[in-house]
Parts: sequence; C-alpha cells; structure tokens
Amino acid sequence: MARIRDFSNFSDDEFARALYESLGAKGKPIPKETRLQEGQTASGTIVGITRDDVFVELGGGKSQGVIARNEFPASKKLEIGSPIEAIVMRFEPDQALYVLSLGRAPGRVAWDELREGMIVEGLVTGTNKGGLDVEVSGVRGFLPASQVELHRVEDFEPYVGTKIRCEVTQLDREAKNLVVSRRTILEREAKERKQEVLNALVEGEVRPGVVRKAMTFGLFVDIGGVDGLLHVSEIRQAGASEGDEDLAPGKTIDVRILAIDRSSERISLGLVRREPDRWLDAASQFAPGEQTKGWVARIESGGAWIALGEGIEGFLPRSELGGRVKDPREVLAEGAVVDVTVKSVDIAGRRIGLSMRKPGDDPWDGIEDRYPQGTIIQGKVKNLAVFGAFVEIEAGVEGLIHISELSEGRVEKVSDVVQPGDVIQARVLRVEPERRRIGLSLRDVPRPGS
Repeated sequence: MARIRDFSNFSDDEFARALYESLGAKGKPIPKETRLQEGQTASGTIVGITRDDVFVELGGGKSQGVIARNEFPASKKLEIGSPIEAIVMRFEPDQALYVLSLGRAPGRVAWDELREGMIVEGLVTGTNKGGLDVEVSGVRGFLPASQVELHRVEDFEPYVGTKIRCEVTQLDREAKNLVVSRRTILEREAKERKQEVLNALVEGEVRPGVVRKAMTFGLFVDIGGVDGLLHVSEIRQAGASEGDEDLAPGKTIDVRILAIDRSSERISLGLVRREPDRWLDAASQFAPGEQTKGWVARIESGGAWIALGEGIEGFLPRSELGGRVKDPREVLAEGAVVDVTVKSVDIAGRRIGLSMRKPGDDPWDGIEDRYPQGTIIQGKVKNLAVFGAFVEIEAGVEGLIHISELSEGRVEKVSDVVQPGDVIQARVLRVEPERRRIGLSLRDVPRPGS
C-alpha cells in the first residue's frame, strides 16, 4: 500500500499534485480494459480531505478516486486512513481519477429525482458554442450562455472546473436532455437583497452610493442594490452641477434619503456635499426683512432662482417682482445682478423666499384705508364680462361691478349700461385685500351732470 499522508492543510491544487506523486499515478493512465466499471462498488482508504472533496486510494494504491464532501453527513467524522466503500460514477482519463459516490448509481437515480424548478449543484465540465456543460449528480446538463449571469459573458473559460448552484428549467428523461439556469437564482437573490435594502432604508439618513447612469433630469444612484434618483434640482441645491467630474458614472458619492415609495420602489435622493453645509449658516446670513444682492441663476414661468452665495439659492416668485408681470423674462435676465429682500428662511427645507418689491410698490398695501366701504370712487371701465364690468380705480387696482349692481332695475346685457373706456363713478361695497378684490356698485350713485 502507498504511504498515507495528511493533506488536510493543502489547497485543492496542492493536494492533487501531492496525491498523484505519492501514489505514483502522475502520467500513468489506467488502460480502459482494467478500469473499474460505472455502477461498480469499490473499496478504498481515505487519503486526503479538502474543503470540497474527499480523496480515496483504490486497489491498494493502483488508482485513486474522489467523493464530493457534501455527500457525507455533517455529523460524520472523516479521518485519514479510514476504510470506505463507494460506487463508481465515471472515470476521468485526463486526471486518471475515478469520480465516486457514497450511494448513488450513475445516471438512473439522478434522473428519477430531478424535477423542474429544483435547485441543484453542478460542476462545470466544459464550454460549447451555446454556453456551458454542467454535470449534475452524474447527469450531463446544458447551461445556456444567457443564463450564466445577470449580464452578458464574453469568456466562459473561468467557469470551467467550478461548482455552481442552478435551477432545473427543462427536463426530458427519455431524450436525456437537462437544461439549467443560474440566472434565475441570481435574479431571485438580487430581488431579495433589493427588498432587504428597501425595508432597511430610513428617510433622512445618509448613505454612500455609486452613480450608475446619468440622464438629462438627474442621476440614478445604486445605494446597495437599489437605484434612487438624484434629481438635477437637488444637485444644484447642493451647489454642484450635473457635469461635475465627481458625479460621473462609477463615482461613489454620499446621498441623503429624501423620500421612499416602497410600493413603486422609487427613492428620491439628495446630494450630500463632502465640504461643510453652507445652509447651516444661512439663518444668520439671511434674516427676513433684510436686503441683499444676488444673481439670476434660472428663470421659470412662476419666478426665478436667485443665487445668494455658493451653494445657496432663493426663489423669487413672479408675484414678488413688482407691478403686474406675466412673464419673469420681461424684467429679468439670467446672469443679471438684482437687489432682493428676504421674505422667509426655511433651513430644514433648504428654501429662502425673496421679493423685489419695495415699500409702497404694492398698490394693494393700505387699500382698505384708501377706499373704505361706502366711498364713491371714479374709474375707467377696462373690460366687460357676461357677469359684470371691471373698473380700473388706480394703477394696479381694479374693482368689479356685478351685473346685478349696474342698475336699480334688471339688466339684460352689461353693454347696455357701460362700455370699455367709460369714466364712471361707483360706490365701494367691500374690500378684500388678501384676495385682491374690490366690489363696486352703480346703485344710488349720482351720474356726472345729474
């Protein structure tokens, strides 16, 4: 018998080389006519134990075999030199090695036990044009190229000789056809990891993320298996720009979880700059009522964003531009420097409200004092509507005479009483400054020259 050595501390490759040398098997192929037959029971001695395999000396050292370690019960203590009996599954001529099993007859039992949807472990034995050859419990199977990974694979050679978990997707016992997929398992595992991440996320927390894709409206950022959207407005709000090199795909950035919609798996992100947060000092720099300067960063239909300092912007609504402005571009231009008054400061919400109105600019200020109820005013009819006439009382201030207030009697058409351009006198019925409305009446009002 060949000398038995303890290979327990060897790697698989080191063990294989040492085993062949110790048994004198290296370079000595076993003739076909003297080989053990598939299904034959063979007796031997354990000569090596690794993490994945148990090596057995057969025939007094004339040949050797290998049994998968997972065939042994976890409770069984394996020792070098212990006798063992196993069934021959097949012979590997390239390695001069028998593949053994503790109790499975080659092929037949495996076919009976396999079921579609079953998760099995297979050994990749080779490559072909369409994918990989995989051996599952002595049965040869096929793993299509598209089912190897979640992404496209160019080189399949690194998979040869490795053990992989896969799912049985097609099974035809009569035709001896077995097709498996590794991708279905990877997809399920990825979905489980994604759900775990979603459940663990907390709004307001800061996490590292990897920029995965850049779009015109923002960046998709991977935060541990789940993609979140970092909108361009949040990038600018943090004092950065979409073209920053630090925000290129593949870069790691710190993001804040702003909102989570678990039903749709949508996550909104904010950018956390690694330099100090300038918004922390904004409360002391910009107090309501103070005047300051800024430059017009962006103009929208509802107003304009005014840059007040690096990383800090305030919003100037159209209604705060002064006068009656339909489009902010009538009075503003991007890049222009403007004087503004701070109306409100919201540090938590990262918002500053601005105004360009000066004291006295708003004609509605003090409107109740100037036109108390019952006052007789003189104004010009500006427009007619089915329900009444609009009268300009002063620049920026109009009142409405409802059709029921045009005369003591019934009025069929507003134009029967007044026309655009007419200068008339009317009585103030009510003043609503918060709604910017004044109700007028022609009843009991003397007409000019009467």
